[in-house]
Amino acid sequence: MTNDTNPDGTRRGFIAETAYVAPTAYVGPNAQVGGSARVYGDARVDGNARVYGAAQVYGDARVDGNARVYEGARVFGNARVFGNAQVYGNAQVYGSAEVFGNARVYGSARVFEDARVFGDARVFGDARVFGTAQVFGTAQVGENARVFGNARVFGNAQVFGTAQVGGTAAVSAPRHARTACAGSGPLLWTIYRTQDGGWGLRAGCATLEDLFAPIDLIAPDHGPATEEDIFERKVTLHYLRELARSVDRREGSE
Repeated sequence: MTNDTNPDGTRRGFIAETAYVAPTAYVGPNAQVGGSARVYGDARVDGNARVYGAAQVYGDARVDGNARVYEGARVFGNARVFGNAQVYGNAQVYGSAEVFGNARVYGSARVFEDARVFGDARVFGDARVFGTAQVFGTAQVGENARVFGNARVFGNAQVFGTAQVGGTAAVSAPRHARTACAGSGPLLWTIYRTQDGGWGLRAGCATLEDLFAPIDLIAPDHGPATEEDIFERKVTLHYLRELARSVDRREGSE
């Protein structure tokens, strides 16, 4: 079998002389592999997809439709990139993750496990989206943010900084999520907008549906909270309440 022929005997699409496609990989008749890109393992590049630059597609990964994978990006495992999606920079999509629609994953972002990024969503910087999380609509997840578990970030939502959105949280447009740290330890809390426009708060492995809900007096994984823990949580809650009011005033003035 020559480098022009797929494992099933069909003819491959364009492959640059500087690129590498393993004998076991599949390149559809209209697909292209250019630059110094590498496609190997049982990976498939099909449809009108393009893989170029120094990108790598391997394992059982699939790049299909009009998708583009380029620069130093990597798609591997059982991941799929299709539709008009683009993965570039040093981004990685792996596990059983899917990126599709008009979504973009770039920078040093990672999308993995069973996560899905689609629509016109953007994931960039050093952000991580994993678990069964979904990012869609025109949402943006960037910087060092983490979206995981069964969380959904959608609409025009923006999750930046070191924000952590997990559990079954839903963050929707047009809101922003960032972290706020208070107390000693330090205690790390994430404040975010819920789908109905209220505030949500995440502390450790606990998720409070409303910022103004009573404080959970049980420290996650550490048994009953001490008086010092309770005091610190009250201080933190007061801080976040003031933060929420400040954001509400700013949004009301826009």
